[in-house]
Amino acid sequence: MLSPKTYGLQYSKNYLSSYAMKEENLGYIKNFQTIGSEDSILPKGISASLRRVLGGLEMEKDRFAVMTASVSDLLGLLENQFSTEESRRQEKNAKQSSNNDSHSTEKIAQMLNIKREQAEQVEAQIYATIFGGNRLFAFDNHTVEQIPRTLKAVAAQLQNGQNFNYTKLYNSFVINVGFPTAMGLPFQFSYKKTNLVSVGGEMKLKTHPSLVEGNDRQVAVPNTANVTVEAQLLYAGKGQSKISFITPNNQQRYIAGNNKYFQVNIPIKAAADLDLQNNQVAFKVEPLNKNKEEKIFIATQHPYTTIQNILNLTPAEKSQNTKDISVRKTRE
Repeated sequence: MLSPKTYGLQYSKNYLSSYAMKEENLGYIKNFQTIGSEDSILPKGISASLRRVLGGLEMEKDRFAVMTASVSDLLGLLENQFSTEESRRQEKNAKQSSNNDSHSTEKIAQMLNIKREQAEQVEAQIYATIFGGNRLFAFDNHTVEQIPRTLKAVAAQLQNGQNFNYTKLYNSFVINVGFPTAMGLPFQFSYKKTNLVSVGGEMKLKTHPSLVEGNDRQVAVPNTANVTVEAQLLYAGKGQSKISFITPNNQQRYIAGNNKYFQVNIPIKAAADLDLQNNQVAFKVEPLNKNKEEKIFIATQHPYTTIQNILNLTPAEKSQNTKDISVRKTRE
């Protein structure tokens, strides 16, 4: 029923794919869409989504989407925010030739009192699932025109070094399922995945010519740039799963649980030298603390059983009745 013909990039497309593991009752559904543009070969809309199916349960979609009213206008507006030595030279020569030419289009328009039509406002938006939440970023031509001023302010801060620190703690998945057993006792299954993302350090940026000395209308693309970064990158995840049943007569909960821990720690020091005139780039990457041992990767799990009063708010794994389920000693 599907046409075997291959269509060009200018047409809208929709790609669907899925993968399933029947034995483990797991699956993935991927969707990628593009919306064709009238003024460019590039699509004016791109959308990608991933839906995971775990044990027959469909989880929330991870999404990323970009859309603009006009690709050509957006690219042209972005290009106008930057200038190189060659573009400035060409603009200067064009202005001189226009002043010497009495029949230039600008002078003819002035003589005939022709008013140019105002360009339509550029609008675009970015929608993405970031750190467990949905984010929408909308911008227009006024936002894009602030790029030179924003980059100038950022370059001024980075010139002598700027400290940064970002920490995000979020739950990517939470589920609680309860139903009565054949004996009439309440049964419950729960699972929670908690994530921690942390990035901190210092960054320096030096350019020639300096971006700080530029104007607020255009960014003068520097000939050379030097970037140095000292950063501590950390990602940690904790998965907590529990199955339990409750005996109402004595208000006790009988629990079997398993906690899984996962951590990646990357202390890094990096430097980059960019020669934009000669199209050359040099990178140097090394550990942040050469003389100090760092644990890069940690993965552990803690299975246990416990009995806990339903009115006790202490975490189950820290209860006084908790007993670890251990098969062998921990290896490092």
